[in-house]
Amino acid sequence: MINVSNIKECKKTVTRYVTARIPFLALNTIEQGRTLEMLKEVADSMSITMYVHTTSKGIYDISSGNTACEDKELMLAMEFMNGQFRRRENLTIVFTETPDLTSDNIDSRQMLGLVNLAEERGGMVIVLTNGPIWGQLQRAGMTMTVDLPDEEEMYSIIREYIDSYRNQIPIEWDDSDIREAASTLTGVTRICLLY
Repeated sequence: MINVSNIKECKKTVTRYVTARIPFLALNTIEQGRTLEMLKEVADSMSITMYVHTTSKGIYDISSGNTACEDKELMLAMEFMNGQFRRRENLTIVFTETPDLTSDNIDSRQMLGLVNLAEERGGMVIVLTNGPIWGQLQRAGMTMTVDLPDEEEMYSIIREYIDSYRNQIPIEWDDSDIREAASTLTGVTRICLLY
């Protein structure tokens, strides 16, 4: 498992894996939204088609937001992507809610089958998870951890959040206050900070 120190390093590493067309990437994260934002930046900077599957939206293009398939069930989405990989090369799919991929079971084997097809067609399967990955599936690609925001990223998050309200309400915080808050909140999820 690869650990990266901040979201910028994570983005660089993911960009290298996408460029190399590593067929499987497991991103160990508890911050789905932040991770999807990073993946969108990767897709946009590389001008590639990257689909995302969620149980609330189905399959959609991460850059445009356009729906590609309304199937919300994971197995139906995997079947749809199976067809897409057969028809087109160099596609990438991100699964945000994954079944049990920790051991040798029917779900892990179906995911491995999709990964093998993706590899044949220059495609890539990315899963967002917060658990271990079955060894045979893990050997098909890479696993990395998306760490919580470091001080630099936390500073950017707080600064952006405060600046968005400066014209609406009086805010007395200056740069040193924001830096102190960022130092104190390092390691806290962005979700906890903004909600």
